[in-house]
Amino acid sequence: MPTAVRLEGISERTGDIVLTCSGGQAGGQVSGNIVLSLNTSVANHILADGSTDVTLAVNYGSGTTTFSARPYSNNAVAFNGVLFTTPQGTAELRFANLRGNASQTAVSSITSAITASLSFTGAGLALPASTFIVAYPQRGLYATAGTRLVCDQYGSPLADPVTMQNLLTYSASATTRATEGFASAFAPLGDSASLRADSGTRIVLRYSGFVSGARLFAPDAVAGSNADVPTGTGDFGTPASGGQYTPGRKQLLLIRVLGADVYGAGGRLAMATPAATAQFNSASEVTLTNGAGSAVYEVVDADPNVQESAQFPAFLGLAANSGASSVETALRVNLGPISAVTTMSATAPVPRFIDIAPTSDCPLVGDCGASYFPRLQVATTSLTMTAPQGQSVTQYIPIQNGGAGALRWTASVTPVSAASWLTLSPPQGVNNSTLRVDAITKGLPVGDYSATVTIDAGASAGSKSIPVTLTVTAPIPPTPSIGAIVNAASADETRLTAGSLATIYGAHLIGKAAGVTFNGLDATMLYDSESQINLQVPIGLAGRATATAIVTVDGVSSLPFAVTLADSAPAIFSHGVLNQNYDPNGASAPAAAGTVVQVFATGLPATGVITAKIHDRAVPTPEYGGAAPGFPGLQQVNIRVPGDLPTMQTWVYVCGGLTAEQQSCSAPAMIWIAAK
Repeated sequence: MPTAVRLEGISERTGDIVLTCSGGQAGGQVSGNIVLSLNTSVANHILADGSTDVTLAVNYGSGTTTFSARPYSNNAVAFNGVLFTTPQGTAELRFANLRGNASQTAVSSITSAITASLSFTGAGLALPASTFIVAYPQRGLYATAGTRLVCDQYGSPLADPVTMQNLLTYSASATTRATEGFASAFAPLGDSASLRADSGTRIVLRYSGFVSGARLFAPDAVAGSNADVPTGTGDFGTPASGGQYTPGRKQLLLIRVLGADVYGAGGRLAMATPAATAQFNSASEVTLTNGAGSAVYEVVDADPNVQESAQFPAFLGLAANSGASSVETALRVNLGPISAVTTMSATAPVPRFIDIAPTSDCPLVGDCGASYFPRLQVATTSLTMTAPQGQSVTQYIPIQNGGAGALRWTASVTPVSAASWLTLSPPQGVNNSTLRVDAITKGLPVGDYSATVTIDAGASAGSKSIPVTLTVTAPIPPTPSIGAIVNAASADETRLTAGSLATIYGAHLIGKAAGVTFNGLDATMLYDSESQINLQVPIGLAGRATATAIVTVDGVSSLPFAVTLADSAPAIFSHGVLNQNYDPNGASAPAAAGTVVQVFATGLPATGVITAKIHDRAVPTPEYGGAAPGFPGLQQVNIRVPGDLPTMQTWVYVCGGLTAEQQSCSAPAMIWIAAK
């Protein structure tokens, strides 16, 4: 007799196997061993004597004999020493209370039906060589959260005294609705599915994320959807009420279990099942540890022929704190007790369930589009993005909650391979938000790419799929830019001279082909890098007062940069003074009085007058003044150190102009002199 069992259940009672045996001899005796196995693990109680609570009842007409089974393997039990006599040659065999792990159908690839098989060794009995379908696993719990509790700076007043009526009037609340997946999924202890069980079906609500100082309260009893008045806060369109229940009418009723562990095992009922019509007004505190706690409810009455729902309110008590930030709490709902023990056990509770989150119950209740639910609204229908190779492009998708409550959504990209070039931020959120979509073309060949962004807010709120098209074009060379043009010797942003050396600082100054023009005249390139170009200013600029410089790299030009020109603007290079023997002049290598020093500079006129000065002595006619051989734009001035100068540290200058009256001088350079 197959029966519906809860897919989340580890120790679900399967249907009884009833065999009618005939054709035996009157007064014949049956003797042997029977093994009963499942295609999933057996999860019955192991009793103190080592047997299980699986039974075999043999009715042979004039009486009934019952046998107990012992563990045989993880998925089988054995009835050893079965012995009975059949006065009339017939007997009925009933195998009862075999419990199997239905959750394996949720986490593995075994068949959806639970099947049993029998084998017999002995004499006097022939069992059919076949399997029996004993259960059909179905999801037993669906649930939907209404509004979420939020701990914020405004707090939530705590009712005094704590009653359901006062909590509903004064305190912030949130409700979760749970619906059984099939009519008998919520079974009280007296139900046939609960034979030899430790408790009726339990529902475990685990709360987390509460701030320090928060207090949480839950009703002591919850009247279900078919009660006189269901318990609820109004979140799901029903009136706010503590609930009213009348016994004898098969109304769904759950009573809170006090003292149960976090997984829903143990504890005691907060009250006895009412013997007459009762209105519920009591609530008790949920103990929070590190912001987390649980409320456990047990089904004490239900209608096995009606698919029922129940609403589980929670109420927040929290003092106002103007400096606090808003924190949204979390809730997980499960059938309970929750356990990881999937085989026969002497200690694990029956029933017990795996820790698996339920899906939304709104399709079962038929209110998925109701106004009291959050509703996902996304106006964006598609995204078209274009970017050059190596660059990225960003677009945005507005997300809105078109309903009530808290819209919890996640965003993902398909196919998975598209996540290498399409990223989403943030990947999840609550209520109104903006989803940032970045397409990154680095490493992508030129071409078209497609993906889909899916925003999922759950079965009740809906989801939206948005196609994305990315076109990757040929890379655009970066645009060069000029930050400064300076004298190559002094690094000062000063006037330049036709034929002198200059340095350009900027960005993107190098490529396969780079060049610089001044008023359209090509400069002589001496060095280039990403951020610097060294060059010789075109000689053709002689006589001009200003010019416009442009850097062109791989056909892309910078913005024009204005420079000021002069006939003479000399500057001496750092470490640009050499002694007569070509040693760098310095404190340890001074120039001897009467010898020649070589001063290297730029910015002196190509034609005209060149003079110098050492210490306080003018040098109207240097030994040499002109271009440094082999170095375009570099100029050399050879100056004889006056023979009467003493040992000293002093300065040297170079000057020049078109005429003696129009000269300009460089900044001084340090020189060391040794007396004769």
